[in-house]
Amino acid sequence: TPMTFRPFLSSVLRGEEAAELTPEDRDRLEAFAAEAEAEGVLALVRDECAGRQRQPGCTSGTDYLLGVACARHGEVERALQTLLALGERLAGEQRWEPLAAVAERSLSLGETQAGARLLVRAHEGLGVDPARLEALERAFGILADDLDLGLLFAQRLAEAGMGERRRDLLSGMLPA
Repeated sequence: TPMTFRPFLSSVLRGEEAAELTPEDRDRLEAFAAEAEAEGVLALVRDECAGRQRQPGCTSGTDYLLGVACARHGEVERALQTLLALGERLAGEQRWEPLAAVAERSLSLGETQAGARLLVRAHEGLGVDPARLEALERAFGILADDLDLGLLFAQRLAEAGMGERRRDLLSGMLPA
């Protein structure tokens, strides 16, 4: 029955569960949304999260669950907007690991410029290669006209000792 999932949902909405958006938290929220979908109560989960979001003290866990519920419910635009807003909040809090995951989740729904920029911010914050280089490459694929991003990517390639890739990138950025 739908009541079996009530305690977990309530604890997420109260901020007692999954509030930090650790990898384990995200896995549990994703699994919970899949379960809610299978039980036919996804719209209820979405509406509960949306209601909680309008109140003060809403956690990242509630925002993430709302985004995932919307995505599973076919409301891709709403899911994207929810995840991007969550990403901005995480960026402001300099919470780079969850930001990277939220940016990835948003990009899995749609390759937006905002999602690409959040991915770069996350990986610049984390500062770990090769993940950072992969994020820059992916973002530059989406934002190919962004000169600043291209130059940052070139700088990171140089720092990683990848001079040939750097030269290829820079020559590709130059006007014909």
